[in-house]
Amino acid sequence: EWYAHKSNYGTSEEKEFIKLFSRYINDIKNNFKNIYLLRNERQFKIFDEKGRAFEPDFVLFCEKKSNSENYQVFIEPKGSHLILNDKWKETFLNKIRADNINITLNSQNFKITAVPFYNYELENNFKKSLNGVLNCD
Repeated sequence: EWYAHKSNYGTSEEKEFIKLFSRYINDIKNNFKNIYLLRNERQFKIFDEKGRAFEPDFVLFCEKKSNSENYQVFIEPKGSHLILNDKWKETFLNKIRADNINITLNSQNFKITAVPFYNYELENNFKKSLNGVLNCD
């Protein structure tokens, strides 16, 4: 019900992220409703301040139960062998989170945010970051 796809043909790191998310979904459901995790299959790009294009692998959409604020969270699983080469992308994700972007459209509030790379070897660090972004501590 929360994953918009019937199967996952992604990398091993993306598959591990989905496994983590499936274990974590009940924690998210405590504070959120209308939870949807979408795989970005080259549908859109975001651009950093230098104009470099980046296609985050996943976007989490969810609505806070307490105040109906809509969250849009960019998520990028990354294999250990790619982390250093793609460090600029993680820096960009961290900047998105630090910018604390809140938008109001048609009387609905949207929070645009991101988390650092998901990496299976650093899964606990990622979960702490996601908890912080979603205020599920």
